[in-house]
Amino acid sequence: MRIVVKPCATAILTVLCCFVLVISPANSVPQSSPDVRVTQASSIFVSPKVVKETEKALRALQQNKLEEAQQSLLRALATDPNFPDGNYLMGLLLLRRKEPGNAVTYLQKSLELSPNYAAALLALGEAQYLEHDYTSAVGSLEKFLEQEPRSPEAPATQKYLTAMRKFLEQKAADETDSGLPPLPELPLTTEVRWAPPDVDAEKLDLDPSASCQLNEVMQLASRRVQELVQNVDRYTATENIEHFELSPMGLRISRESRKFNYLVEIRKVGKSDLDVQEHRTGWMPTEKIRGYPVRGEFPGNIATVGLPTLALIFHPDLQPRYDFVCEGGGSWNGRPAWVIHFEQRSGESNSTLTYHVGNRSIAVGLKGRAWIDAKSSQIVAMESDLLQPVPEIQLSRDHQLIEYGPVSFRSKSLELWLPKSADWYCSLQGHRFHRRHTFGGFLLFSVDDKQAISEPR
Repeated sequence: MRIVVKPCATAILTVLCCFVLVISPANSVPQSSPDVRVTQASSIFVSPKVVKETEKALRALQQNKLEEAQQSLLRALATDPNFPDGNYLMGLLLLRRKEPGNAVTYLQKSLELSPNYAAALLALGEAQYLEHDYTSAVGSLEKFLEQEPRSPEAPATQKYLTAMRKFLEQKAADETDSGLPPLPELPLTTEVRWAPPDVDAEKLDLDPSASCQLNEVMQLASRRVQELVQNVDRYTATENIEHFELSPMGLRISRESRKFNYLVEIRKVGKSDLDVQEHRTGWMPTEKIRGYPVRGEFPGNIATVGLPTLALIFHPDLQPRYDFVCEGGGSWNGRPAWVIHFEQRSGESNSTLTYHVGNRSIAVGLKGRAWIDAKSSQIVAMESDLLQPVPEIQLSRDHQLIEYGPVSFRSKSLELWLPKSADWYCSLQGHRFHRRHTFGGFLLFSVDDKQAISEPR
């Protein structure tokens, strides 16, 4: 697969499987201003200094260096007492120091600033339990399980809830308060779960009785991709982008958005390459945000292009570059689907996932998973991850999730599936990003003529 990119002057170009990152060299990763607004329950302004000190505290807590973590948190909270991450980590530190009463104050403040902060709900429930405030602890832990029913902490949390509910029922009956026997501490997390799990760490809910015939699934999925390449010369859509920089614990600390007129051209080049080019025009910010002196075409001066290309790995010309395994029968949004794991083969030249940084070109391995509709053999969703981090450019994480939806020709009995949304998570040069693309208002140009089509359902 070949992605053709027109380089911008004075820019670093990073070409990925589904994305091309264009990053300003003068400031390789955009710095948050103290005046950048976040999209939480209330407006919070977070300075780079506060984020940096919180990062230090997080690393210290992970190494159980409590005094070092406390000093970093005190500096962070002195600058910005309303930063949810800082309050959460201070509450966690106080729990480790066996000061649950003081921990409650910080954890409650963290949740006032960010009501859906799952990690803070878990820590608050632990602190309230240790303070014998069982009614409040039940409420906090129930909210945590509502948000994170499949988290690694869920089984231990459920044990706490069962014990406390039983105790409260008995207390209501005999009006005694002897306290609960000590339970093992909840596994409070200092891990940064700001992105979905790696595809190889994700736990899938598969149907053990389903018999997956890999060759048949691959052949039919390949046929659907070939239909796209053979019948579509180009298509247009309206593209909306939301871009967030994330805090050490995954909270949004800045937001930008864009809206484009979007054009994609798909052509075959030579015997085994596909050329996918994107064009965007008419960009406009959908809101004004203070703290950004220069409003570039893409948010954060990072361009993400090439979204339609990931599904093309199922094209017969590109399949030999990957190993495919059928993991079994599953579902996507209620649709029965075959789950196919893919991974770039060792020794294969990698034009699918390549970083071009300055004058250097760095090949990056790609792995992922696709959901193939069991009835239509259309690709309904794909996700991907790095095979391994790339220390040369400080790239530690890149996760992509793309969902597809059906579109139809008006004059042909042919249905194609195109990207309707794409989420990108990246950890690059010490910064974390989440970007979401959504598409609508499609207009399709076939090899023969053009037809207007409906927005993906």
